[in-house]
Amino acid sequence: MHAGAFTFFDAAVRISLRTVVGSEVASTFNDTKVMTARIEIYVQPRAAKTAIVGLHDGRLKIRLAAPPVDGAANTELIEFIAERLDVAKSNVRIVAGASSRRKVIEVMGVSLAMVEERLR
Repeated sequence: MHAGAFTFFDAAVRISLRTVVGSEVASTFNDTKVMTARIEIYVQPRAAKTAIVGLHDGRLKIRLAAPPVDGAANTELIEFIAERLDVAKSNVRIVAGASSRRKVIEVMGVSLAMVEERLR
């Protein structure tokens, strides 16, 4: 696993990359290597609009228009990240913090440079 960070408002955002091979990869990626990024995020639900607004404790802070009810905020987060990184929603998943404001998301098929460029 490669750990790294990119700067956002002159502070580092924690991100890690790993290469996923073989059985770990969904069947549509048979026997190929796919870069996967894990990004630490802090969310603020029930905002006026969905947007990246800076950092909170070294995590990327994202305001979400959806309320934290029945998974609506998580769904909106996945849709927002997929749209910003230009990947399918199925390539984005929450791996930690599904019921918390502090989340770790995993995105398949992206590089550190892509994440840095598109999540500013």
